[in-house]
Amino acid sequence: MARQRGTRWQADALVNGARKRLSFPTHAEAEAFERDPYAYLGVTKARDTVGTLFPRWAHEIYKGTKNERNAVRITEELVRRLGPDLPVSKVDRKLIKDVIEQLRQQGNKDATVNTKMSTLSKLLHYGVDEEVLTDVPAIPFYAPKNARIRSLSHDEEQTLFSNLSHYHRPFATFLLYTGCRVSEAINLEWQDVTPTTVTFWRTKNGEERTIPLADPARVALDANRQASNVGPFHKVVYTSFIKDWHYAKAESGLAHDPQVVPHVLRHTCATRLAKGGMSELRLKKWLGHKTLVMVARYTHLDTQDLLTGLDALNRR
Repeated sequence: MARQRGTRWQADALVNGARKRLSFPTHAEAEAFERDPYAYLGVTKARDTVGTLFPRWAHEIYKGTKNERNAVRITEELVRRLGPDLPVSKVDRKLIKDVIEQLRQQGNKDATVNTKMSTLSKLLHYGVDEEVLTDVPAIPFYAPKNARIRSLSHDEEQTLFSNLSHYHRPFATFLLYTGCRVSEAINLEWQDVTPTTVTFWRTKNGEERTIPLADPARVALDANRQASNVGPFHKVVYTSFIKDWHYAKAESGLAHDPQVVPHVLRHTCATRLAKGGMSELRLKKWLGHKTLVMVARYTHLDTQDLLTGLDALNRR
């Protein structure tokens, strides 16, 4: 709907899958643009096809993110599998299941399939936001079979952290004791921190969440109180952190383990919460996952955990 901005009128319209916002001297011109933006701009309306819209949407969603290159590659694969001339409105659950079956037949593991379906889900939801689509078909996600989630033991944690630089240690501690993603920590602002909680607004799934602060996480925040007046970790440079991480990993005798990457801190937090008795629903809320499938992998109990049930069976 056209709206006045000062002495001019502003209007929005979707043109070949891209949002256009223009300014006009009169209300009538703004309304004319909204009624038929293609005629007003003198451009031809492209077909709303997978090949036309998916690459453009991927660029708009992932531009400037660390996942941009991988997301573009996955999008190109999805376009090939679905067919570039397929209207995006025809992407339904049956077609999605056909793509999943193709991926599995070609050796893609469940975790890889999930990653590709996550990209597809983002593209389709973006289509809804852009008013090209009215809804998104249900997309199945799968828990990796017999997958083991690598987490740090307390000894590994102490050794690894003792070899991190003094500058990066509070950052790693905060990641471990909140389970947040690296980007969520770096984007955190002081106004989102209270003495007992922290709220993450810029999240992977677009939904804010508030979690309680464990003592080590609170100490890590206090250690960076003077680092920046914007947020505790705004000055952390990820490439520098990774370099320091690899050094600490080598010094700790963990260089041979490819799973010991910074994301292992999130896995460790989740595993400890699950073993401490947190329910899957609460764990889902804490970690910021959209489905329970993603948290189920943390709640598999080992034999020692099952011994706690013997008391109930042994009672007379």
